[in-house]
Amino acid sequence: MSTREETTGTTAGTAPSAWPTAALGSGLVVMVVGVLAAPGPRTPFGEAGLADRDPSPVVLAAPWVAVVVGLGAALAGLVALCLAPAPAAPDDARSAGAPLAVKAPAAGAVGGIVLLALSPAVLLLTLSGVPGLLAGLSLVWLGQVGALTLVDRGLGPATRRVAPDAPPVALAALVAACAAGAAAGGDGLDVVDVVLAAVVQAACVTVGLLATRGHRAGIGVGVVGVGAVAAAVLVAGVVLATGSDQEPTTCTPGVAAPALPGPAPRPAEPLPTYPAPAPVEASDACRVDDLVWSTTGWDAALGERVVSVLARNATARPCFVEGVPDVRLAQGGQALPLAIDLTRAEYDPALQGSEGRTGIAPGGVASFGLRWRVGAGADRDTPQTLGVALGPGGAWADVAVDDEHPAPFDVTAGAELSVGGWRPAG
Repeated sequence: MSTREETTGTTAGTAPSAWPTAALGSGLVVMVVGVLAAPGPRTPFGEAGLADRDPSPVVLAAPWVAVVVGLGAALAGLVALCLAPAPAAPDDARSAGAPLAVKAPAAGAVGGIVLLALSPAVLLLTLSGVPGLLAGLSLVWLGQVGALTLVDRGLGPATRRVAPDAPPVALAALVAACAAGAAAGGDGLDVVDVVLAAVVQAACVTVGLLATRGHRAGIGVGVVGVGAVAAAVLVAGVVLATGSDQEPTTCTPGVAAPALPGPAPRPAEPLPTYPAPAPVEASDACRVDDLVWSTTGWDAALGERVVSVLARNATARPCFVEGVPDVRLAQGGQALPLAIDLTRAEYDPALQGSEGRTGIAPGGVASFGLRWRVGAGADRDTPQTLGVALGPGGAWADVAVDDEHPAPFDVTAGAELSVGGWRPAG
């Protein structure tokens, strides 16, 4: 064996250092655990967060510190892995590996699967606020890098422990996927929007690898190619979100489209305004049997549900309600114990009530909001009954629940139910 061959064999046989992998893994753990253990006003599990009990600057900064420290450690490990040579492969495995036309789509498909698999974790972390969102996206990004690395090693050959183009390709694809999902989802994401984001992720990873590895002009060409793909998808997302109501136009390539006369100018019309309901003067308090009870506005987003409880004055005289009503929930004829939270109304617009009394004219309506976190394993088949009392020790009234499910409150025993204050219903 020649001297060059001996040197090469010795280098290839050197055991890779374990610290980069340890730094990357510990960084992820610090981010996720730090966000879950020290969130803002709410935890991902529905309780009041540390910021409710101790709103000191140290507590409020804790999740940010966890994200910065954890992401810094993960990035340090990732850079070291990109610079480290790949472990030596057996002689019979040192081949050209799978062609790029196979490897790139395979990596794209795995990337899309990773996005789908990690989306519940991102949702959970996002509920904790902006630090949780950053931690969740970092988790998906590094998961994508790991998936690309596994494909590289499986289809071979790999020259680095992590391919240097894997982080920028995964990052650009993730940005494009988030933009596509947000453009399609509008105010709230559903399963279809997440699947669309995964498809965009897979396509961008595929094109990104073709751009970075299909040319031999250096990494700069690849970065430009990936950036162009991400920019194109972002532009498409913006067009999808803002221009879907415009009439399509066609033109022949190379031929200027004829100028079309525009509509005659019209004076600008002011946007309609809807004044808040006028306050109702009432000197008598409402009784629970003076009111007809119902629900409306069932909605769900980010793992939580909200509904408005309506009380219509069925008498010929005005009356008022005030404070926060008492609420109870029964299922199958048995009381369902809940942790009633009255603090969220201080900052949640869906639960904020009017100051002081809320008067209800004859035939008029007042409302208050309920919010809860969707509980895993909740019984959606056994009928539920919602009860409301106007104050402690008062009489109870059953509320007509206007929802397609017999048990619309998808909660389990001990779950937290946030109750808002009274306000006029417009």
